[in-house]
Amino acid sequence: MVDPYLKQIVCEKVDVWMLGCILYTMCFYKHPFQEMTKLSIVNAAYSFPSEHPYPDKLIDLIRLLLTPNPKTRPSIFEVCELFENYFSLNSIKLNVKKIFQGKKCLFDFFSLMRLKSEKSKKSKQWN
Repeated sequence: MVDPYLKQIVCEKVDVWMLGCILYTMCFYKHPFQEMTKLSIVNAAYSFPSEHPYPDKLIDLIRLLLTPNPKTRPSIFEVCELFENYFSLNSIKLNVKKIFQGKKCLFDFFSLMRLKSEKSKKSKQWN
């Protein structure tokens, strides 16, 4: 799904996006944007089921592949390197970037979701 108003380059990184969709579908038996609108797809607004058997590393890999902005999405060579080293990695580094618009500082959608998840886990540990 391409939004012409964003003027993002369409290149081989759309295949990386699709790989993220495929991995999500293999894990959860549905497409990440199955019940979403076009706007949700363009903004990469999806969610993971709250209960699942997968490690955070795999979830972060899917998040990384579904990075909305192709400029910050990994190349296929970076993805191949991640797959080659997957079992020796402690974690998958997400492409957390701050986007400045005027005086506001907006975080990548995935970063916010990850921070929410970590906060939730920490608060559960203290209860």
